[in-house]
Amino acid sequence: MAKENSIRVIVYRDGNRIWHAQCLEYDIVVQAKNKDKLRKRLEVAVSAEANLSEEMNGSKFAGISPAPDMYKKLWKKIRSTNKMDSLKIGDNGIEAELRTVA
Repeated sequence: MAKENSIRVIVYRDGNRIWHAQCLEYDIVVQAKNKDKLRKRLEVAVSAEANLSEEMNGSKFAGISPAPDMYKKLWKKIRSTNKMDSLKIGDNGIEAELRTVA
């Protein structure tokens, strides 16, 4: 389980060569043509969802369901040797652990 204020994110590229970042703790996903844009979109989307949820529901990510189980199962299969990266999300103390699936 991820620590408070941290999220796990699976990064992968589909058959159309579009990159996807799927958060596990909350069903938030972004897409982009390259990984640099993907990271920026992820930061914007997660920050916006956290802020809006806090404003509307009193806490970050309140009311956002977890990702579908298939992504959690995939996370468990990813070996620790897969590339892992981290991303600080805005100024709200959220950190993302990103793992890229080959």
